[in-house]
Amino acid sequence: MSTVRLQEEMNYPEAARVLGFREGDWISPHLPAFRLAEQKLRELIDGAEDGELEARYREELARLNEAMRVVEAEKSRERTPSRRRASILFVISVLAVGGVVGAAWRGNRWIVQEDLSNRDRQIEHLLATGRIAVEKHRWPEAERVYNDVMALDPGSTRGRDGFRSIAEGRDEEQRQAIGFLLGTVQAAVEARNWDGAEKSCREVRAMDPGNTKIDDFLERISEGRTRDKVVRILEGTEEAIREEHWEALAGHAADLAMLAPDHVDLPRIRELTAEGMKLMEDRRAKARELYLQALEIGDGTYSDEALEMLREAMRLAPRPEYQGLYQRISAHARILRVPEDFGTVGEALATARTNDKLRIGEGTYVESLVFPAAVDLEGAGSDKTIIECPGTESSVVTMGKEAGGSRMSGFTLRQSGVALTEKRFPVVAVDGAKVVIEDCRVENGSGHGIAVLGGSTVILRRVRVTKCGWDGLAVYGQGSRAEVLEGRFELNLHHGIDAWDGGGVAVTRSRCSGNGLTGMVLMSNGVVSRMEGCTSDLNRELGVLVANGTQVVLRDNQFLSNLLGGVLVRDEGTRASLSKNRIMKNGEAGVVVDQKSVLERFENNEARENSGEQIRLKADLTPAP
Repeated sequence: MSTVRLQEEMNYPEAARVLGFREGDWISPHLPAFRLAEQKLRELIDGAEDGELEARYREELARLNEAMRVVEAEKSRERTPSRRRASILFVISVLAVGGVVGAAWRGNRWIVQEDLSNRDRQIEHLLATGRIAVEKHRWPEAERVYNDVMALDPGSTRGRDGFRSIAEGRDEEQRQAIGFLLGTVQAAVEARNWDGAEKSCREVRAMDPGNTKIDDFLERISEGRTRDKVVRILEGTEEAIREEHWEALAGHAADLAMLAPDHVDLPRIRELTAEGMKLMEDRRAKARELYLQALEIGDGTYSDEALEMLREAMRLAPRPEYQGLYQRISAHARILRVPEDFGTVGEALATARTNDKLRIGEGTYVESLVFPAAVDLEGAGSDKTIIECPGTESSVVTMGKEAGGSRMSGFTLRQSGVALTEKRFPVVAVDGAKVVIEDCRVENGSGHGIAVLGGSTVILRRVRVTKCGWDGLAVYGQGSRAEVLEGRFELNLHHGIDAWDGGGVAVTRSRCSGNGLTGMVLMSNGVVSRMEGCTSDLNRELGVLVANGTQVVLRDNQFLSNLLGGVLVRDEGTRASLSKNRIMKNGEAGVVVDQKSVLERFENNEARENSGEQIRLKADLTPAP
């Protein structure tokens, strides 16, 4: 548009001024120099960095071309100057044109170079910042930086490389995170932390929905949860069997059938459940029968026989009417009350006569008791009435021959202090008497928990003996015997139950657990002992040791997780009968019977998961020379 305007409007005087001359000057000889200026302007146009500068150069080139055309067309208007003046004019014109063109070119070059230098420095700074952001995994910051680089230099290869490094870094970071989470899942599975493992699986799935390892882990988690539930059910089952909670056992059997219908233990548990429920019904019927007999004998009069029947009825099936009749019959006897009638238990015993009833209220009584006659001593409950004395001074309870026929129930009996002497007092000593001890807790003895000696017979019902310095129950001396029903002998320093030197036991539905040596030791030559429906577990030596000529019947027992072994029968003359016993998870061996001993019966015993041999019936136990 500007070129057209110049062609239409530029005249000779204007053309002369554009070229730096006056009208009439001798101009045409200098036109070759202006051709050089024209060429320089074309180079500037080709190298222009922006459109505005290029337009300005094009306008100047158009003005120069038009001026040269006009001058060349109207040469007739030139005056011929002197040689000196012409030379001066030529130099001035060339310098003028060259100066204008050169100044413009140099000025633009400096501006372009300055702009380029500032932009390059800014880009280099951004690229360095971007590299640091990528190294630090600050991805949003890195993206902002490389967006700025691309804005300054749209075709920048380094900007594109930066975005590629962000993508690769994010991918690597995700791979590392997924690898870490998969390792966390594996560790949680090995630790049986199913909730933690499942949470990590969900995190991996959110990051990598197609990860094939997750399905395998989820399957293992589901199987592990099921196994753990089965283990808990089996643990509850064994506890229900030990405690004879038959309704709870029925619930465990149903749960096991739902989770693991093919479990190897399910038939046995169902069989025990059926037997237990029948036993519970039989007990209820027996309790009702005893109640009716006691009602006929003793309602309105005092009767030891009726009271004994009612105690057994309440043990089998506690009901309010049984308790009520027991209280009515007891009211006909002489009753001595502590603390209402006497300040101490000892004072009440000192005045007691045969068949007197002593009722001891709640509280802790620091005293040592000696039974003077056959009395009925009853506390408010083992968790409410406590009798204790120093272990260095005496036994808490002593029952001699004059105490024959006595009964004691509803107490915690314990010693205080520690006696480290060779001779130690038991918590309860029974010497030469036949007595009954029921619903008592015996604990913290310096010596034995309960010592039965001198030909005594002691009936223990629901008695728990724990944390004593020697055996929980020690039965020794010719003719001494203990009958134990639903007893617990736990955490004693030596054995749970120990019968030797003529002593014998009959133990039913009881437990010997966590003792420092063996659960039960039977070592009386020629004496018959029985162990039926019992559990001996977690002891540091054996579940049961039968030796020294003892005769024993072991039926329907469990010997579990004892450190050295389940059952050991040894020595010449020892005779044993084993049937329906479960011997599992013991160390060393399950059942070992000395070849010198006599195994009279061995049937339907289950021995598995023991560390060494499961069953060895003709073992050579001769000591090495």
